[in-house]
Amino acid sequence: MPIIEVENLVKIYRGTNVVDGVSFTVEEGEIFGIVGPNGAGKTTIVESVEGLRQPDGGSIRVLDLDPIRNRYEITERLGAQLQESSLAGVLDGATRLCPAAWISTRKNYVRKLPLTRQIVVSENNHNQGEEPMKARETTRVSTARWTGVFYLGLAVAGLVGFLFVRAELYVADDPTATLANLVDQVPLARLGIAADLTIVLTQALAAMWFFKLFRSDNSFAAGSIAAFGLVNAAAIVIATAFSATALVVAGDAALAPSGDQAATVQLLYELNGAMWDIGGLFFGLWLFPMGYVVVKYRVMPAALGWVLMVGGVAYVISTYLTLLVPDAPTAVGSLLIGVATIGEFWIIGYLLIFGVRTPDRIPPPSSSTAAA
Repeated sequence: MPIIEVENLVKIYRGTNVVDGVSFTVEEGEIFGIVGPNGAGKTTIVESVEGLRQPDGGSIRVLDLDPIRNRYEITERLGAQLQESSLAGVLDGATRLCPAAWISTRKNYVRKLPLTRQIVVSENNHNQGEEPMKARETTRVSTARWTGVFYLGLAVAGLVGFLFVRAELYVADDPTATLANLVDQVPLARLGIAADLTIVLTQALAAMWFFKLFRSDNSFAAGSIAAFGLVNAAAIVIATAFSATALVVAGDAALAPSGDQAATVQLLYELNGAMWDIGGLFFGLWLFPMGYVVVKYRVMPAALGWVLMVGGVAYVISTYLTLLVPDAPTAVGSLLIGVATIGEFWIIGYLLIFGVRTPDRIPPPSSSTAAA
């Protein structure tokens, strides 16, 4: 059985196939070399075999193990001299000192465990070092769960503020009824303002935490999620200013132009709705890179990523329909938003329950993934 098996290996950097369909095997006891000019992908191939880089396609087996899924088992049995002499960032201080201690005293030893797991410095010293990789994975899962908390807060505040409170207060084509609702239900109107402010807060926090969560996978996609999320939050800030002003005008006729409170309040609520619609454009845009990261880097189920991307496109289409085709059937817009809503609550649940997949739980690339 070959010690190393590489089949149709693909690695893409910035849209360029640096490694394109490389296949080879290395038998036990064989000395195998990879020769080529600078930039040909030699280092990328070796680092992929070592599990230091995630392939974009193909398959790799080392000692009949997957270097990504079986990282800890691989590091117990694989040794490598990296191209540059530097200290690996995943190692703690004790791990780095062990080889020097062994060379200088010939008495200490390093137990044969993965470098990312616990170590024993000497036969008489059983103090175990930290597990830096495990700690990093734990931190990432914690970041994912906090992201889920903020996203859940955003969803709940949106349900309360827009779908419940606004629907109770605003009556389309009836300014007098809208004004009467505001005058008679001031506490409800204030609840709506509080809910909208909570949307802004949780949207901003979720945007920042998504960036923190996904920047190690794809910094451009993570930055896009954060940027689109913050723009949407800004749109809701403006919408909240309109609804808050409407409540003030409802309580003081002197603030209304020509004393027409009903028309002024109705106009402010129309502007509030317009800002919600415009914000929906950016809300759809933030779902697309979110889904892309999920599909591309397999940090969550691929089906979830596809639903998010389709939902993002649906949100954008819905915004255009609402603003440019106001007579379009309501059911069409509801169906489009429904797709996005499924993806949103799915990712909220996954973030809260599972966080993200750690390297040992990431499935190997499939042929369909490789083709993509």
